[in-house]
Amino acid sequence: LQAATVPILVFLVIFGVALVTGLRLCPNTTGSMAPTIPAYSLCLIDTHVDYDSLQVGDIVVYDRPYNHMQVIHRIVTVLPDGIITKGDANPVDDGILLTEADITGVYLCHIPGAGLAANLIRTPVGIGIILTIVVLLLISDARSSSRRKQDGNNVPDSR
Repeated sequence: LQAATVPILVFLVIFGVALVTGLRLCPNTTGSMAPTIPAYSLCLIDTHVDYDSLQVGDIVVYDRPYNHMQVIHRIVTVLPDGIITKGDANPVDDGILLTEADITGVYLCHIPGAGLAANLIRTPVGIGIILTIVVLLLISDARSSSRRKQDGNNVPDSR
């Protein structure tokens, strides 16, 4: 049980900090922002967005209207009706006029390769792997506890 307690507490602390600060993790699965953000990076974003202060060159995260996928791209045009973004590695812009309601965050930094693990965790296979690890940790802890109890009972009385 102790083996599972520490990761759960760490997760709760991270989740609490994220709620208060507005910081979120966002996996980037494509190479559309390479070399700035390599494929399978895990990006840290700030969800407290001041839409009116966004400018050309800022990297934003938006919810793609037609399939609700999160996209991390750079602002290339600011218009009175919205903004237009483009991936650094893409030859053309996204062709979508984004409004304040579409923008979910502003890019802060990234960890290359960490997005691969984040994507795996979101799949049924990833969830199965995590549950298996937790069960194995609990079994290992239970066995260790029972061995300690058995070893304690087998010690001869020194009186």
